[in-house]
Amino acid sequence: MKLRYEEKVTMYRSWKRREKSPGQLARENGLSHGTVEYMLKLMDAQGEEIARHGKNTKKIQEYIQNQLKKDEEMEQLTLEGLDPFTGKKR
Repeated sequence: MKLRYEEKVTMYRSWKRREKSPGQLARENGLSHGTVEYMLKLMDAQGEEIARHGKNTKKIQEYIQNQLKKDEEMEQLTLEGLDPFTGKKR
């Protein structure tokens, strides 16, 4: 199901006000839980405007690259026996 910008913003604001969980929003809109969580996190990090189709392609790509880089850094810390949150040895 493809959502309009206004629907995405309504979902985001409901989640932000803690009125509904990502699971509830997913069920109500016929979407997968992961898709809704990703959209909400993206909007939370980049702002509501990120939900506009085709307008922020570059911003979305930058966000994804930054997330991948952070994930890789966290994984490296874990592999080195360091706590990924504090950077100290476990």
